[in-house]
Amino acid sequence: MLERGHVVEAARKDLVDEAEKRVEAMVKKAQGGILLLSQAHTLKAPERTDSSGQEVIAQLGMKMDALKRKVPVWPQNVCIVFTGPRAEVNNFLTAQSFKVAGTVDLVDFSSADLTEILTRIVAKRKFTLSQSLLQGGVL
Repeated sequence: MLERGHVVEAARKDLVDEAEKRVEAMVKKAQGGILLLSQAHTLKAPERTDSSGQEVIAQLGMKMDALKRKVPVWPQNVCIVFTGPRAEVNNFLTAQSFKVAGTVDLVDFSSADLTEILTRIVAKRKFTLSQSLLQGGVL
């Protein structure tokens, strides 16, 4: 359970260079919600030779450890979510020895799938989609 539930998204470019200050700022901004690390595996991808990503990883590791020590099980101050392709994120988490509470594999939905989901939600709640939306080729 989170206090507020807002989402703060960060990618490699948002965290490298002055990693300690940037990671601290992002975690602070995400307090009470979710820090979503987009394409987390790129922080330390094998093709990268710079140490910037490793500095970010070290700071994240320290933050995660500090959060575990300070916070009771519920509610959490912040939830850190690592996103990216399944295999790459799994390899990244394993290589960094991050202890994660759990994983969720999300399916990549096609446009047709999303249209079907929206149509069912709308019908179930007895709403109507606007004609401009239907006629505009959006759905």
